[in-house]
Amino acid sequence: MGFGPDRSNPLMNNQVGKVIVPPGKRANFTFSADANWENAVCIYPEGSEALLIEKGNYRRSLSDFSTPENNTGINQSFIVSGWHKRGEPSGSLPWIQSALQERPNSGGHDLNFGFEDAGDGDYNDMHVTVDIVD
Repeated sequence: MGFGPDRSNPLMNNQVGKVIVPPGKRANFTFSADANWENAVCIYPEGSEALLIEKGNYRRSLSDFSTPENNTGINQSFIVSGWHKRGEPSGSLPWIQSALQERPNSGGHDLNFGFEDAGDGDYNDMHVTVDIVD
């Protein structure tokens, strides 16, 4: 196993966002894409390769996602990773982990994660906002 949309890649930990959900709370995620190339976001429980949710452009959904309420009595942590192909959808192109830019407390959200696919520095190819709510 591994990470990314094809579940075969290593994970560069310096290019992932981390979401901590305290007991009694849940995380609301929203997603957007502004990219010509194929992009995806994969979210995992921290310390696990078990994919929680995958979102993205082209055939993937960008609909909102919420974790269940954290009833564990301890903080739950999730890893948010961005991935892209250097082109439109093609089975012959490999998935590459996208560079991350974190923008804490931006736009009224608890967390903002921007992912970059082409090196133009806009970090909007995939964008994830997170709100921790009751």
